Amino acid sequence: MRKGFTLIELLVVVSIISTMSSVVLAGVQAARIKGRDSNRISQMRQVQLAVELYYANHGQYPSLRSTNIVQNWSDLLDLLRAEKLLATEPPSITVENTSLFSRIVSKLNPLHSVYALNTTIQDPLYPAQSYGYMPGDSTIPYQNFRIRSKLENINNPILQNGLSGKFLYTDADEVSYPQYSCAPLYGYYCIGPQQNISAGFNAFQPGKPVVYLYPQWTMPISVTVSPVSIEESIPEYKNGWNVVADPDGTITDPRDGKKYPYLYWEGASNQPRIDNRKGAVVKTSEIKSFLVNALQQQGLIQHEYDEFVEYWAPRMTTHLPYVYVYFIPQVVYDKLIPMTITPTPDTTIRVYMVWKALETPISVIPQSFSAPERKGFTVVEWGGDRSQLGDI
Repeated sequence: MRKGFTLIELLVVVSIISTMSSVVLAGVQAARIKGRDSNRISQMRQVQLAVELYYANHGQYPSLRSTNIVQNWSDLLDLLRAEKLLATEPPSITVENTSLFSRIVSKLNPLHSVYALNTTIQDPLYPAQSYGYMPGDSTIPYQNFRIRSKLENINNPILQNGLSGKFLYTDADEVSYPQYSCAPLYGYYCIGPQQNISAGFNAFQPGKPVVYLYPQWTMPISVTVSPVSIEESIPEYKNGWNVVADPDGTITDPRDGKKYPYLYWEGASNQPRIDNRKGAVVKTSEIKSFLVNALQQQGLIQHEYDEFVEYWAPRMTTHLPYVYVYFIPQVVYDKLIPMTITPTPDTTIRVYMVWKALETPISVIPQSFSAPERKGFTVVEWGGDRSQLGDI
């Protein structure tokens, strides 16, 4: 009778244990990678929200200019924390602390060299598994940014949901340096506004459209808007708003009982057709009085135009002496961003403004406005473009 194992039996057992251990370790490693990637994505989204809150406060994203220097990820986090927009707990992965200028200028296509010296700069050389912030400068007509991280699992399905492709670079640069873009092929995951900087001059970014509801009696009201996308909304937009509104304009979300003075959303839309032969050129020192007068002519009442001016006037008062202002006709805006309200309002007023700061005045034909009579169930919406116009 045998009392032990043969050498062959022992080798078989060891082989089986080794194989099983390899499978278990591979699974553990895969789970760790998945966890680290999930943490990166979570951190990115926290910072993205803070950057958007910064925009809401300042009318621009954190830039690379002397007013708020952001040369690397640490600078960005410090800036957001200083404004109390981001918790003190930092992302757990760091990036190199080097100057953008010294690392990027040699890589820029000559077409973009003026951007490197005067306006937009981004750093394409983030080390693997790090965070990066690629800002569009406030002097560019269409502001933008990307937050980027390289994920460890290049087969992660979430990569296909990120913002892919080049951000600033031309097609030639994309071919030469594809790893510097937001290409999922290389594991790069990017989040930020939908518009691409290089295509930004055709972008349209509705900024703080707000909708006031004034029914004749307290009633439930359904509101839907149809832009290309909705990035932010208050209350939360879930295929529309279903709220209860009072005659004084107070809006209640029945889901949690919270009350609001208006509905708010921001997002992206297609580019409207703008008749830049028309509009107004206003001295920046007179922009507030101009807006009040123009909004009154279009049917807004005091608290509505006061809130419009409070939000937009500081953003339009730049270092340049003049501002070109154009209000999109309501019939055009209705087609650009349809809005459906149930029950149907008796009166609908929609005011939407685009603008551009100017060094010197230009000649334009003044727009004429006619305010509808506010009667019955009245809905009022105002908003403006977050980005200045391109060439006019």
